Amino acid sequence: MRKQHSFLNSYALQLIEKGKCSPSIGLWDGKMGLAISILHVFRITNNDRYRNEAYELIDNIYDHMCIQMPLGFEHGLTGIGCGFQYLINNGFVDADSDDVLSEIDSLIKKAIENRSLDSLCLRNGVSGIAFYLYHRLISRQDIDNNILVQNIKGYSILLIEWLEYLILRADNVGDINDAYFILCRLHKLNISNNKIERLLSYCLRRLLDFNCEIIDNYKSLGIQSLKALSPWILDSQGYNIKNNNTRGN
Repeated sequence: MRKQHSFLNSYALQLIEKGKCSPSIGLWDGKMGLAISILHVFRITNNDRYRNEAYELIDNIYDHMCIQMPLGFEHGLTGIGCGFQYLINNGFVDADSDDVLSEIDSLIKKAIENRSLDSLCLRNGVSGIAFYLYHRLISRQDIDNNILVQNIKGYSILLIEWLEYLILRADNVGDINDAYFILCRLHKLNISNNKIERLLSYCLRRLLDFNCEIIDNYKSLGIQSLKALSPWILDSQGYNIKNNNTRGN
């Protein structure tokens, strides 16, 4: 355990330094992704310094978010929004996501109504918007008496129609790959599943025709520093489950 923590402590210090120097508040290469990774190290090591450093980054992100930012998942608002929803869902931050993300929700709705993007990819296209909506709904897709949830479900249906339009015209294997894996996730929401299943079959046929490597770019929110922590996160989760079971016996 000490050797493990020695590595994680060194890694956390690198992430903290990078976060302080980064001019970006984005998810993939900026403060949001780094804050998420640092908080996972905090959860494993119980070193309060890491939590405090991550919270400073989060405060900086919140202070510098603005509606003039691009929607793109890599650098922009959909990625940052997913990051906030992830932090709340995983108990790292105590906040009301509907309040925190209300302006992003409004921008997403306008983008869907106007179909303002012509890219399908996760990085800066419609798949990134779809991943944002997936995170907004996945923990409460069975709630029927919340007006906001119903509104998000409503424009998720419009988004799936937008995805269909772009998928049927796509000729880039990377775009089809991203579309396939976001459709797999959207299927869990039980929204327009007949259409989603048809599109899944179409995408899979296209990917098999290309005979290419199929990669799930959505794992760990696409954050490289978080992917590097995956083995330790899984180990710590298994350790906690084992301890809880032991205490219960």
